[in-house]
Amino acid sequence: MQAVAKPTQSVVVDTQPRFNVVVAYEDVATSKRALQTCDLIAKTLGNDVYVSKSMWKFDVLRMPGMDALAASDADHADMIILAAHNDDIPSCVRSLIEHTPASQNKNPRALVALLDGLATTNSGGNGVRYLRDLASQRQMDFFCHTDAEDQA
Repeated sequence: MQAVAKPTQSVVVDTQPRFNVVVAYEDVATSKRALQTCDLIAKTLGNDVYVSKSMWKFDVLRMPGMDALAASDADHADMIILAAHNDDIPSCVRSLIEHTPASQNKNPRALVALLDGLATTNSGGNGVRYLRDLASQRQMDFFCHTDAEDQA
């Protein structure tokens, strides 16, 4: 009887650092804007860091059970991007951010709002204030960019 050698398995260890981004977006136009931001982040970080993106459309976040999947992604995110036409933040997005744990000193995190400037100024900025306060409570850095800034 001949002994059969078992094939050896090579284990590939991914040693490349990851930067995890979760994007909550309103529609195709806002998703494109968020992806441009992700591309800029990847370019800034260089080839030594892998930028992982998890995309969640607002409509999908409203579906039963999907919020839990998105929350799991957000738990591991280094950055959460909210891309919308205005700062009227839907409850499904508020819930996603509200259930994100606070940052640890070793792993700072950021909340980024990409908003259309005209809609934001008409709403009085209540949503932006909410996001800024929530980021502060979660010990996250907060950044807000509006289309109005592009036209200035």
